[in-house]
Amino acid sequence: MLRRLGGQDGFIRESVKVFVIVMIIFVVLLDAHSVFDNRRQAADDAHEAALAAAVVYGETHSDALAKQEAERALSASGSTFVALKAEHLEDSTYYTVTATREASTYLFHYVGSFPAVGTWAEKVLHPAVSSNNDIY
Repeated sequence: MLRRLGGQDGFIRESVKVFVIVMIIFVVLLDAHSVFDNRRQAADDAHEAALAAAVVYGETHSDALAKQEAERALSASGSTFVALKAEHLEDSTYYTVTATREASTYLFHYVGSFPAVGTWAEKVLHPAVSSNNDIY
């Protein structure tokens, strides 16, 4: 009986290897999804903030109040305000809001500790995304 179990060591070892490899691939896919979703959410939040700023400007004709509204909309959605650019034309006003969000990842945030890819990883984990108040 013990001899038969002793021959199973290779099977168990290989099973553990396959399990670890599958889990690493799964975590990498989760991190990639988190980074992608973070960028998309930042773009959506910037667009909503630009729309809110345009509405406030339409009501008050104040760029300062429009900026405050954009900051409020971004903080309510979990994004961070970076910049607001206003373009006033004869018949319309366009606001471009730049926002950033922090992606929560399992492993990817450790990549930033390597000097060669640190700045790239920082940009990926904290994307600065701009969007305007055009309806798309």
